Amino acid sequence: MKLGIVTPYDSANYGAYLQAYASKVFLESMGHEVFFIQFRTEEERKDVFFKPVTSLKGMIRTIQQGKYNKLMYNVMSEALDLFTVINPSEIRGLKLDAVILGSDEIWNINVKTFQNPYFYGMNLGIDNRLAYAPSMGNADLCDFKNFPEIIEGLRQIKIIGVRDRNTQSIVDGICGKLSQIVCDPTCLLDAAEYNFGHQHFIKEKYILVYSYNVNSAFREYLKKYAKQRNLKLVAVCMYQSWCDYNICCSPLEFGGLIKDAECVFTTTFHGTIFTLMLHKRCAVEAKSKKVFDLIQWTGMMETGISAESSYKEFCDSLDTVPNYETYDIEIKKKRCDSIALYRAALEALEDGKYM
Repeated sequence: MKLGIVTPYDSANYGAYLQAYASKVFLESMGHEVFFIQFRTEEERKDVFFKPVTSLKGMIRTIQQGKYNKLMYNVMSEALDLFTVINPSEIRGLKLDAVILGSDEIWNINVKTFQNPYFYGMNLGIDNRLAYAPSMGNADLCDFKNFPEIIEGLRQIKIIGVRDRNTQSIVDGICGKLSQIVCDPTCLLDAAEYNFGHQHFIKEKYILVYSYNVNSAFREYLKKYAKQRNLKLVAVCMYQSWCDYNICCSPLEFGGLIKDAECVFTTTFHGTIFTLMLHKRCAVEAKSKKVFDLIQWTGMMETGISAESSYKEFCDSLDTVPNYETYDIEIKKKRCDSIALYRAALEALEDGKYM
């Protein structure tokens, strides 16, 4: 079948790109032809990398990060060459069989980007709309009350499965039926399928930092921990002025940087996924519902820290090798169940049994 995917494939972070990449690889392995549907202009995409300056603090940040952000924009733009991207106006001519909505936080109605009707399969001229592993992030059911059209759009979608319990609860409240929880597309592939080879960017031993924001206490913890253990602090993708190195590389090299690290600090969903997948020592600050849910169902709560964690607790988390036997069992089961659901939905569609 010809399948169009609506997801933030072109964002400024590795996780969004890699979940799109994984969806493409998985669906192509089943014999489908995959297209990514453009949901914003190139100028709008540039704004994600080069945010408008509205304050003195923003101006200082732009000066500090300008060169790095330009490099990231170029690197992420080059990575998009692996995707076949189409404009919504091309859908009719291509005669797509269905649109896949997801994965990622595409149904977080509190984010302006995700108020775009395309993320709910609307205004695309396609009746066959399936959703795989969408997330509503930290949104609540009440946040949708001002979006009646989107509520109605959600009710018209065949939801294969959602990514976390919060999304499951909200979808149940809107659609009146409990959705399955499935694994993120990145987990549909085995770790070996991300072994692309990579440069060894840092010769010294290091801690990898993958986070949008690191609070001041954890910054001091990380600097103290690194100094005591003779490690370098290496940030990737998201610029951190207080780290020893800020690495800008292809999203396909992200796993290699994690693999080479002594340990990892992350606050993000996909940072956590790849850290656990590669069996690293780590500290995961589960600030969001989706990250907390992830470490809970994978049996990896021992990797979690909170804003109230002491320096000793922080060190214990980074020093301790987690029980990855439990993780491997849980992720294998979730992967098998998710693949079965995904295959069944696509086969039903091919057989003319959509919805």
